[in-house]
Amino acid sequence: SLLTDDKLVSISFPLLQRLADERHVNAFLAVVSNGELTYVLTRQSAGPISIRSAPGSKAAFHSTAIGKALLAHEDEATVLARLGPGPLKAFTDRTITEPRTFVGQLERVREQGYALSIEENLPGVTSAGARVKNARGTPIASLSVAYAAALQPTCHLPEIVRLVTEAAAVVSRGLGC
Repeated sequence: SLLTDDKLVSISFPLLQRLADERHVNAFLAVVSNGELTYVLTRQSAGPISIRSAPGSKAAFHSTAIGKALLAHEDEATVLARLGPGPLKAFTDRTITEPRTFVGQLERVREQGYALSIEENLPGVTSAGARVKNARGTPIASLSVAYAAALQPTCHLPEIVRLVTEAAAVVSRGLGC
């Protein structure tokens, strides 16, 4: 299974660890397992926030950058099936709770090559995510970083997006993409 895909994990681990250590952001790798967004790797930073997501734990697709990045390549029917009937759970007052609105947002994610969640999953937390592709060019995972924008003024979103998309590209290349 992807949860034990040694190559995906072995390539991703040092990249996520470096992001956590050098940029003080929390870093994550996730896959779809049994229809759910499932964390495979989580690296906590020494930064001011701690996000408790252990490997094997689940997250919402619609409120997380990592989930949006993973769903962006799916067709509308698949996305709606993964989300289930609306309204979707509101984690903050910024969470998109209408499934069709969410599907519309995925078009932008596809175009820009990354996903954002700005206080949609946790108050005060910004995250950026990008998908990882295998040797066939099929998206199989996504990675993301999360940080507290108000508490981490040295984290600039354009730079964070660049780091995440570069890390995802490195992992994809390592898998033969």
